[in-house]
Amino acid sequence: SSSSSSSSDSSSDSDNENDSSKFKQDAVSSFGTTPGPTIAMYDLVLDALALTSTPTTPSVAKSMLLRIIERHELDGGYDNTNPLSIPTALSYNAVIRCCANVPIDFDVSTADEDGNKKNIYVRDAAIDASFVTFDAMLRSDVVERNSATYDYLIRAVTKLMPTSRTQGNIIYALYTKAREEGVYSEAVRQALMDASIEDIGEEFAKWFQNEVKEKDVLGYPQRERQNSRILRYQIGDDTY
Repeated sequence: SSSSSSSSDSSSDSDNENDSSKFKQDAVSSFGTTPGPTIAMYDLVLDALALTSTPTTPSVAKSMLLRIIERHELDGGYDNTNPLSIPTALSYNAVIRCCANVPIDFDVSTADEDGNKKNIYVRDAAIDASFVTFDAMLRSDVVERNSATYDYLIRAVTKLMPTSRTQGNIIYALYTKAREEGVYSEAVRQALMDASIEDIGEEFAKWFQNEVKEKDVLGYPQRERQNSRILRYQIGDDTY
């Protein structure tokens, strides 16, 4: 009798999932998109979250981004032509900005030793949201990573990870990727300037002194900075 009850529950869950999926597909066929907030609404909320970041904001912002991506996929993904559900650079970069702005009132290098589970959760959730978003941009069929992406991610790594070779290697890798993708800009350089790289070690201090501190952005090849404006959310504003 217990096995038949379990089978019945499983069948019911499956039917509910099928009904939900059918409802969404019918909505797309009838109205051109699934019902719910538009991308402009999502972006407005994400921007507000980034400006008023709290310890739980990174997780909330990440959850919103995943809903945005799911809706985009339901509307056709690569073939989606509905401007109401196509993600923007703001949709992604605002999540990373939330992580860079998350309030940290403890030393991240001693968080584990302090045994403060709440602080550890805040740190780890923000790191997770940052890199999940960064990876999602790589996989996106409508948005490319831009200067703001690297600006905020470098700041997030600086704030959330203890000063160490691991932190230095990640920051250097992001600096290299920004150059490879042609989005190295003054904003990215300033994020590097604020990262206290000279404290990591002699090798990093030498690179920082020669390639960042004493080298202007215009000193880099055009191909390494040519996309810094055209990939912005708004051409005249480098916030996103």
